[in-house]
This record gives sequence, structure tokens and C-alpha cells, in this order.
Amino acid sequence: MNASYNPALNGIRAVAIAAVLAFHCRVPGVGGGFFGVDLFFVLSAYLITSILADEWRTTGRIGLGRFYWNRLLRLTPSLYLMIIVVAALGLATAFPVVVTALYLGDIIVPFTRNFGALSHAWSLAVEEHFYLIWPVALVPVLRSRNPATLVFSMFLAATVWRIAMLPLGPGEQTYYRLDARLSGLLLGSGVALANFDHVGTAMRNRVGIVSAVILAVCASNFRIYTPTSLIFVQPLVELAAAGLLLAAVSRETTVHRVLAWGPLPAIGLWSYAIYLWHYPISHTLKKSFDWPFVLAVTLIASLALAAATHHFLEVPMRRFRIGRPTPKHEASPAGMARAASVADVARVPAKA
Repeated sequence: MNASYNPALNGIRAVAIAAVLAFHCRVPGVGGGFFGVDLFFVLSAYLITSILADEWRTTGRIGLGRFYWNRLLRLTPSLYLMIIVVAALGLATAFPVVVTALYLGDIIVPFTRNFGALSHAWSLAVEEHFYLIWPVALVPVLRSRNPATLVFSMFLAATVWRIAMLPLGPGEQTYYRLDARLSGLLLGSGVALANFDHVGTAMRNRVGIVSAVILAVCASNFRIYTPTSLIFVQPLVELAAAGLLLAAVSRETTVHRVLAWGPLPAIGLWSYAIYLWHYPISHTLKKSFDWPFVLAVTLIASLALAAATHHFLEVPMRRFRIGRPTPKHEASPAGMARAASVADVARVPAKA
């Protein structure tokens, strides 16, 4: 699929962070808003795999050191800023601070209920660990006869694995672990590697609309940690996220136009910072206030802090990114167009 910059992809991020924020603020009717994290996973894996696959096709290799540095540069400064503020305000003890700073939340959080204002960092750890493993695993995948089919098979295997692991412990343990979260990440990667050029605009639009309805229903009606959500609903949400993505990447669809509308791309651009800031705020406030007040304060404060984080930290840190060397054959107009496409994708933050 074409990985060039698309504002509708940031629109998907905006939808995902809205669902997660509403869930953490305990807004009635959004009991399944935690599924917004699955939407993030599918989209992030799609973007990362698109970048890596394009690099492989144009250079014949994947620069691991450069990739790891750029991912660390993208995720860590904002995360550490949030950790410092949370620790300074006394909202977290030393143990959660250290675990979060080392990206170990997906390993530790499932086994403790005392992680406080940093509990949400488990998803960042999941993505960071995926980023460590996937570039290496992707090389033999790209060398296979049909990479997309192979990765979709891996998605099915990861789904079966999560279902098999569920009876062995509490639902919380299955919910937070990397191995139980690989399904959405692999599905997004498979979409990036598949060729959907034959799928017309009308079909993409229908798929996108149906997917949006499914996501809305799932976000409103299901509870976290339950066998129903982990066995049946999570795969449905992941497939619906992939369907929404399929529609969003086509600029001719109604779904694309809706997701690229107004403030959605800007909110999506800030979504990583919103994710970092919203949880400590909502976690603290909901101990003493009802959801309308919690939602209003969390929304306003998160947007303000995210805007400041983006403009004064995330954007300046981009100057330290390491660009991909340009192969000789990319001196042609077609080659330069491919390089620009990858650069555009890189400018869309791969949240977690």
C-alpha cells in the first residue's frame, strides 16, 4: 500500500485517543474505549512496516542502528518529561518510575495493581519491544515468496496464542503482555505489505463505514479484561481497525474526508503527548470528582500540555534524527519520489 503522508491517518489517531481518554475519565457509554489502544497498535505497525519495507526495497537493507535511534528519539524525551513531572508531584513511587523509564511496563504491570499514575505506559513498552524485534524479523519475511500472506498467518497464530494463554492467569495478565498484543501489530504490518490496489473506492468506503460502526459499538458496550473482550472482541476490533485504515489511505473515500476534517489531523499529531499526559491527570482527579469535571479538566489540560510538548520538545528533537542514505538509483525522479514518500511517513509520529 502507498505509505505517503495522509492526514486521515492522524484522524484515526484522534479517534483512538478520544476513545482512550473518555474511557479513563469514566465517561458513561464508553466502557470499551480501551479498544482505542488496539487502533493505535494497528496503525503504528502499518506505518513502521511501510517505512522499513520501503527501505528494504530501495536499499536492499534495513539500517537497524538508525531505526532504533529514531524510535528512541521519537518516544523517549516526551515520556521522560512526563515521568519527571509525575514523580515531582508525588504521583508515583520510585518503582513505577524506574519500570516506566526502562520500558518494562508490559512485563511488570500485569502482576501489580499499585502502578498508579504511570499504569498507561504499558502500551509504550509493548510498542518499544515490538520495534526492537520486528525490524530483524521483517528481513526474512520480505525475502519470502508472499510476505503479506506470511504476516497475516502470523496474525492468526498470535490470536490463537492469546486465546490459549487466557485460561492460565487473570485477564489483566493477558491484556497487558506483548505476546498477547502481537496480533494487532502483526495485522497492521500485514496491511502495509499487502497490495490492495485492486480494491476500488466504493468497496473501500463500504469497508471503512462498516469498520467505523463496529469500532463504535465495541467502544461503547464491552468491559476490559473479560474473556469476551479478549477472545472475541479484540480480533474484531483489530480487523475493523484494518478496514478503517484501508478506507482512510484512499483520498477518494468519504471515510478519508471525514478523518481528514478540521482539527482531527492536528489532534492526531499531538496524540502521543495527549496519551502521556491524560492518564496522570484523570487518574488523580477521578479519585475525588465525578466524570463531567474529570473529563473537562483532563481534556483541556491534556490538549494544552500536548501542544506545548509537541512544539517545544518533539519538533526540536527532529533535528537529531538520522536520515536514510540515498542509494545511487534514487537519484532518478522516481527514486526521489519514493524517498519523499518515506520522509512523509516518518513525519507522522508513530504513537504508541
